[in-house]
Amino acid sequence: MGRKAVVFSKELSKFHLLQASDFYGDIISENIRFILSRYGMCKDWPWIDTKYNLIMRCNFSDDDVIKGKSTIYSWIQGRGLEAISEILRKSGQLRLSLSREEILQAHELLRALFERMYRVWKQNNRHFSFMMSPDGYPIKLSGVAANGNVSVEKLAIEEKAKYTISDIFCAKGLLSTALYLNENGIADEITEYCKQIYQSAFDSEIENDQYFFDSANPAIPRAGKISHAPFMLLIGMMCLLAEYTDMPDVEEMGLKLVNHVIEHHVNINGKWEYLRDYDFVEAIDANGQPYTQDGQILSDSGHALEFVGLSMKLFNILKKRYSFSGIDVSPFQKIEEVLANVFFNSFRNGFVEKFGGICKSFDLVAREIVNSEMPWWALPETMRAAVFLWEANPKLDSKCVIADNENDAEIVGCEALSSSKYIEIFSACHNAFVENYIVEDFYLLAIQSRNGEGNISDKIPAIPDIDPCYHTCLSLLDCMCVIRAKLA
Repeated sequence: MGRKAVVFSKELSKFHLLQASDFYGDIISENIRFILSRYGMCKDWPWIDTKYNLIMRCNFSDDDVIKGKSTIYSWIQGRGLEAISEILRKSGQLRLSLSREEILQAHELLRALFERMYRVWKQNNRHFSFMMSPDGYPIKLSGVAANGNVSVEKLAIEEKAKYTISDIFCAKGLLSTALYLNENGIADEITEYCKQIYQSAFDSEIENDQYFFDSANPAIPRAGKISHAPFMLLIGMMCLLAEYTDMPDVEEMGLKLVNHVIEHHVNINGKWEYLRDYDFVEAIDANGQPYTQDGQILSDSGHALEFVGLSMKLFNILKKRYSFSGIDVSPFQKIEEVLANVFFNSFRNGFVEKFGGICKSFDLVAREIVNSEMPWWALPETMRAAVFLWEANPKLDSKCVIADNENDAEIVGCEALSSSKYIEIFSACHNAFVENYIVEDFYLLAIQSRNGEGNISDKIPAIPDIDPCYHTCLSLLDCMCVIRAKLA
């Protein structure tokens, strides 16, 4: 394994951030090695296998309907496609420590999984479901027997069925991989699939088909409750289309998504007098008001921060596209101001400094934590948001001089990196992540959750399977790209 985790002190230099960037490369490489070490172990089960109990250091039992191999989570496979294809794209540029043999193995895994998921899409009328049988057919949990055993039943997805959150994750994975593998015909098919999902979001037709293992999760669907989630996730889809295709209307589509979330889920211009400026509400009701339940208006700070990070990534890509055609990019700056304020406010609401994590839900009325679980993914997503905001701030470039090496690591000329609130929050999240979540002696994987006392928790944030390089590695990959472009 590679270098030890980098822990930041209050005074940061260019050297420290570049050193941390190298460590992120180690995390990404080790996480890929974990997936490769398990791929093909069972020839009758040819999926990404992250069905591992990181707390107990053992595989989940095959007899466990929820956690075992009889249930495939489409989110894991779709997210895995997107993550692995993106890591392979940038492995050389970022000098990841993967060997040639490991890259070839990852490519082989990606190709096989892509072909399998494409077949599953076709056999299920061009849809995906949250849970699948090992042969790719939709299933759902149907009940709990007296002895506690959970049973499942098969589903049938009609051709004209509504699109779901599972469709979004799998469409992104198929799109990214088709483009990486130069499967142009399939990429065209999947691009059309993406456009249909996009339109469905604005037609209020997308359903959340997720099974919620944590009854306190603020994203649980209810009648009259309209979530930001489809729009936020589709911003990630626009990032792929903007970076890897020449689709002409992607700029307008992406901006429409960002503006929709801001207009409907962010308290700007005092439109909700009983909330604070830049509060981000998890859901609204049919009248466009914050969704209220039991007197509470919930915000998931992790989701708000993820939204900021994906939006800033999209703007980063679009501004590069625009710069080649001489188009004015100043319209982005006004939206970036709003995003920056959402970022600071959401971090302040959700970050639990005492235990180093971001809570699952915060009541915007009482201004207190409701669900104190602290899932791992919110930290790297916040780090991504922080570096893209930092990269977009021109004032730092003009006023800061930064020391270059370990022997001259003091800040020169001004407070430099430590003067940036973005880097201050980035640093806090980095330290919380590497000190409280990363398992240094096992593939640098991240513990899924910790509770309100700061202890490791067995609560399932979304899926029992370990993250297949999605939240952790894609966020850190973006951090590496920004840090090295700005400082190297």
